Amino acid sequence: MKQVRCLLLLIFSFSFVKYGVSQITFLKTYTRDLNATGKAVQQTTDGGYVLAGYCNSPDTTQTTNILVIKTNAEGDTLWMRSFDKYFGCCSPSGDNASSVVPTPDGGCIVAGTIKGQEGYGDALLMKLDTGGNIVWQKRYGLGYGAHESFSYVASTSDGNFVAVGQIIDATLVNGGIYLVKVDKNGNMIWSKMNMNDKSGGKVSQTSDGGYIVADLSGSVIYRADASGNFLWSKGVNNTPTLTTKDVVQMDDGNYLISESKGVAKLSPSGALLWFGQLGPYWDIPFDIYDIEKTRDGGYVFCGYKSSWISGGVLFKTDNQFNIQWCKLYKGIGTTAVRQTADGGFIMTGGMNSSAFLLKTDSMGNSNCSDSSLSIAWQSATPTVSSPFIYPDYGGVENNASLTVFKGGIDSVICFLNIPVVDTTSEPPVEPVPGVDTTYFFTVYPNPAHNFFNLQFDSIVTDGYVKVFDALGAVVYDSKLYDELKKEVHLAKNAHGVYFLEVFDGLRYFYRRIVIY
Repeated sequence: MKQVRCLLLLIFSFSFVKYGVSQITFLKTYTRDLNATGKAVQQTTDGGYVLAGYCNSPDTTQTTNILVIKTNAEGDTLWMRSFDKYFGCCSPSGDNASSVVPTPDGGCIVAGTIKGQEGYGDALLMKLDTGGNIVWQKRYGLGYGAHESFSYVASTSDGNFVAVGQIIDATLVNGGIYLVKVDKNGNMIWSKMNMNDKSGGKVSQTSDGGYIVADLSGSVIYRADASGNFLWSKGVNNTPTLTTKDVVQMDDGNYLISESKGVAKLSPSGALLWFGQLGPYWDIPFDIYDIEKTRDGGYVFCGYKSSWISGGVLFKTDNQFNIQWCKLYKGIGTTAVRQTADGGFIMTGGMNSSAFLLKTDSMGNSNCSDSSLSIAWQSATPTVSSPFIYPDYGGVENNASLTVFKGGIDSVICFLNIPVVDTTSEPPVEPVPGVDTTYFFTVYPNPAHNFFNLQFDSIVTDGYVKVFDALGAVVYDSKLYDELKKEVHLAKNAHGVYFLEVFDGLRYFYRRIVIY
């Protein structure tokens, strides 16, 4: 066994240096006890993920709270926070987060809506540090009596942030798109309102420093300059009625719009260049919610299929919109997708009253009840309009004061670690015969600081866990007797790459962990 262990340490060390990246796939749910839903997800600088959404309040107010979860690269929870703004006269909708963007210091900016004193909503931006602690929290809008909400936040090229949503004034009659730019401390740089009875859903910065905004309540996009002044609007519609979900600027300067039933390409001036609709209008296979530009120059779209077999959908195209593959994930509702550092994709949404993270490989495979779906573009002739641009209004900012709840529950649905082979260099060493490469335990957090946990799928009645450093020296050795979970503590000065050996009484398992 000693020779096998040494060989495995060499294999793991070689793969860490030479191949460094592996395509992990998993499906994990979070806070099922609080009826949670994920609305946005981003990969963080440490290789993990941050998820934002909403859940039921852990207290007795019976409203929803903002939910933010930080995980490692394998989806294991590092911290979980819910935030509540309660005045005793709350609106039924409660608080929610709809967007999140990582910051260079390892924290994140969260955008959403909190309850106002009179029961209406306030638009919220909140900065969290690496541990999920509030750095600053601010609400934006017209002040007392108005209703404001943020649906999306994005970073800008100058290190600041831009958020978009909806605003309704105190008369509850005039409403429209609310576009706000803030600095890294949440201080308002400018705010713009287009009181057109629309609601801003997504915003992206354009190559000239301006902005492109998707209308969440209709099928319109709006172009704004670098100061937020609205320049033009274009509506793209077809039968059935479309609803704009996302918009991004393409590498060629054109705009790509995902709508509830199709995809449109517009020129920089808003002229329609191409439109694709998925399926005949009486049997649309799914709604398209989110677009992500991929590193190979193509695009990936996520959505939800409600007819026949329902579930989340992810499909990939090249830069000419030729469909390369499409996957259906049964029983889940996907709301957002992002490409990950290993070339795969991470998605979030709702599943069985839980928020979830679904990680796939570069072909959309999750090994979690996914299947291929055959789709094709159908011909359509949409109409194009130019809705009126209304005058801008101003806005104010105020500090928010949120109650913080910590903790939650996560559950592993499935997990697989798929090595990615660098085909430009020599092939990796073959696996050692007789050694199991499928794991019956989860390691979290990973990377870890001095200690980590082993969560077993079943009770280990008689086994052990050992930790080796990069030179093969044993730095931790402990027996396992009737244990379902094991907390492993290392020396305070431990740092670097270490290797786990777990014996369950019959089989040996090996994992790599990073200690910082």
